[in-house]
Amino acid sequence: MLGVSLAFLQSLVQNSSEKARGLLGKCIEPMLSPKPSFLGFPGNNTQSGYYIRSDLITREEIKDIDQLLKDFHIVLENTRILKNRPDPTTGIVEYKVLQASTEETDTKIIRNLESGSTVRVSKGDYAESL
Repeated sequence: MLGVSLAFLQSLVQNSSEKARGLLGKCIEPMLSPKPSFLGFPGNNTQSGYYIRSDLITREEIKDIDQLLKDFHIVLENTRILKNRPDPTTGIVEYKVLQASTEETDTKIIRNLESGSTVRVSKGDYAESL
């Protein structure tokens, strides 16, 4: 929280109820913690909404898919990548690129990778908000 000190927040609840002081105690640390300063693969200094289930996708996979999207002239800044878990019988992975757009389209395959994995693009992510 920019420009707000611990002392100021504590002064707000100093004469408040015990419940208010307890609530402040529960949320004060995240409120005053510095936000990650960069977009990118989730880490200590970065934040991202681009990689859904970021625990499943690697930086190398992201690099490969980003290049593929560039090859198809798809702007990276309005996309999110979802990596599905491998198919239990074939081990094949499907990547779904969700493209922010007011236009909603059916998912289309843009590439089958050498590994057998598929990359699909679907327009209409955040369509209602846009």
